[in-house]
Amino acid sequence: MNRLYGLDLLRAILIIEGVFYHVGLIVSPLSWIYSSKVYNSYFLGIVFQFFHIFRMETFFILSGFFSTLVIFYKGLDYFKDTKLNRLFVPFIILLLIIALPQSLYIYNVNGGEYSYPFLISHMWFLETLIYISILHYFICIKSLEVDIYLIIFFAILYFLSNPLSGIVGKFVSKEISFSINNFFTFSFYYFFGVFFYKNKERVIVFLKNYFIPILIVTSLSVIIYLFEIFNNYLSNDQYHYEKFLRNLSFFDKYLYLYIKMPILKLIAALGISIMLIYTFIQLEFRKNNFVNKIVEAALPIYIFHHPLVIFFGNLFDNKGLNIYLYFSLVVLTSLSFSIALYFLFNKNIFFRKAFGLKVSN
Repeated sequence: MNRLYGLDLLRAILIIEGVFYHVGLIVSPLSWIYSSKVYNSYFLGIVFQFFHIFRMETFFILSGFFSTLVIFYKGLDYFKDTKLNRLFVPFIILLLIIALPQSLYIYNVNGGEYSYPFLISHMWFLETLIYISILHYFICIKSLEVDIYLIIFFAILYFLSNPLSGIVGKFVSKEISFSINNFFTFSFYYFFGVFFYKNKERVIVFLKNYFIPILIVTSLSVIIYLFEIFNNYLSNDQYHYEKFLRNLSFFDKYLYLYIKMPILKLIAALGISIMLIYTFIQLEFRKNNFVNKIVEAALPIYIFHHPLVIFFGNLFDNKGLNIYLYFSLVVLTSLSFSIALYFLFNKNIFFRKAFGLKVSN
């Protein structure tokens, strides 16, 4: 199985960037599960909203890409067993040992409405990937082709994610609507990754020929999207944002929430993601032990850094620091402790099973 080390490097960068993004949320004007009581920066807020456009979308595209590679070289049974042992089992264990203690800590420090989305927090990624992987497995069982028509179908689901989850949230359960929204939204990106792998030669030729037009369209979408976020949300509190939405007519509100913003986000996220993937595929990057370790530690770092960001964000809050020193200190300590915890427990069998890492026989 040919290893694409450039894409490993991309995943390592995205993992580390996630720490910066979540610390950025602490000092952003946006309301998050923990927000600094002292530090507030529109600049950092808008910078890390840019990374929010594509970071998880790129992860899902890469997940679909690599899952298809695994199925092609090792078979569907191996794919099923891998997802069971490296997604489902870790998800159940980590709900108990990470998500629950984190939610109790946040509730004691910051308050909030206790709910399933509040409990699951950053582990929504694992939950969503489990559901999508089950769907991928059944698509393979039924011998369905992930072609352009199926991608269009998932694009339709993407645009239905907000209205459908809103209806379910209103009439059935907000907890269910949270999961439905994530599933519909990120299924498109995952199966685009499947399509990318199966048609990688043609996709790469297309990207090579039209890289500049894609860059221009993507850049315009990013600028307009960030302007809308800043103008209507980031520069106001939640009350004023909700007032802005109430002042729109039903038709304008529908267009804004379910058409305009999703289109801008889709073009921006997909454009940046495929340009990044194309660029890193082209890199003549050789095997690197440090990058390999970061990639293997991806899930532990992803899981650990989130509660650590909240803990250190609260610990260093209101200490008279400059905002950029505060930001840097929380990033450095959260990332360092995440990596240190991985290396500390890396040899432990329970730890490796809990975090979906390979266990030697």
